[in-house]
Amino acid sequence: MHRWVGYWLMICFALPILLALMYVCVYQRLLDTPDYYPFWLAESYFYLGLPAVALLTWKIHWGKKHPVQYLTITVMMLIGILYLGTKEVQDHLGDVTTAQVHPLGLVEKQLIAKEGTYEIPYFPVSQEGLVKAIKEGENLDVTLVSDQGIILSFADKSYASYTLLDRLLDQALGILAVGVFSVFFYVVMSVWWRELYIDNNELRIQRWWKVKQIPFSDIILIRLDSFEEEIQVETEETVYNFPYDTERAKMLAQAADEIGLDSIRNGTQWIRAAQYREVRLEENQVILDGHQPINLPYECIAALYWDPVVQITLLDDSRYTITDVRYTDRAWFEELARKVRNVWEKDGLEYSMEVEPKGGALALTLHEWLH
Repeated sequence: MHRWVGYWLMICFALPILLALMYVCVYQRLLDTPDYYPFWLAESYFYLGLPAVALLTWKIHWGKKHPVQYLTITVMMLIGILYLGTKEVQDHLGDVTTAQVHPLGLVEKQLIAKEGTYEIPYFPVSQEGLVKAIKEGENLDVTLVSDQGIILSFADKSYASYTLLDRLLDQALGILAVGVFSVFFYVVMSVWWRELYIDNNELRIQRWWKVKQIPFSDIILIRLDSFEEEIQVETEETVYNFPYDTERAKMLAQAADEIGLDSIRNGTQWIRAAQYREVRLEENQVILDGHQPINLPYECIAALYWDPVVQITLLDDSRYTITDVRYTDRAWFEELARKVRNVWEKDGLEYSMEVEPKGGALALTLHEWLH
């Protein structure tokens, strides 16, 4: 079921991209001709589709957990778009004819003539040319939808004014629309086709049609946060985030227990208790002595976090996590925080120290880094 819904979503989210690309070309070629009329009518579907696609993208994590309900919602939205769009088309649909009108005045996109008032919805009209025709009492040959009071184009091209700047702006807006729908497509597909598997003592992360293999020996931390609805798997190099799912959380907790990770915080976190040979707090830096020593100068640290896993974030946004039980007690963290604060205070830098009331986690953050 998950796979077939995924294929359906590929069609639903790819279609607006193709339509937006088509409109980029059509808008440039047909805007000042009566041939753009059917495309103008179809714009109703396009404008209704944008908020629908945005809403479906926003709810994609929920949809992945409930594929049948998500499929039902997408189908209902599609039916709603077709119904409302078709109703809008019917309200403006009529027979296209050519006629001659005698203009009396022009108010923005409305032409007042002896025969009645006409709307000019999309034609790039030259107001100067029309004003001149009105003053001179000239008759205008137009293509129109008479029963709707819509003028589609003027036979005399001198009444058209589609400047190069207007063309470039319209093209930029069209390309922007393509980009927005492409982002929606990428986000939805990245979430939908991303999955976790456990096989042969390794964690497999499937994203689209690529599979990344992570040996259990590389995992140092697993967070199972049902409150924030997030699962986090961390190695020395990378952090992987997934939406929370009860079955997935149970699977990871069982795997974490089997590979020897230690459970803390009532099973919501699993840590590798022996991570480094040694972590040393020296006068000017903290040294993570593992396979290769890593030196972290205090002056390069932007934030510290303890819960009781220690996270050190540098000014370049790189992050190091310490799960080793020898260095996760609060006293050791406070000593590290004291050394970092001394450097910040010496340099005249402002910082904040926060304590989370719920779990007692500590956060030390440099104000300059936040801004």
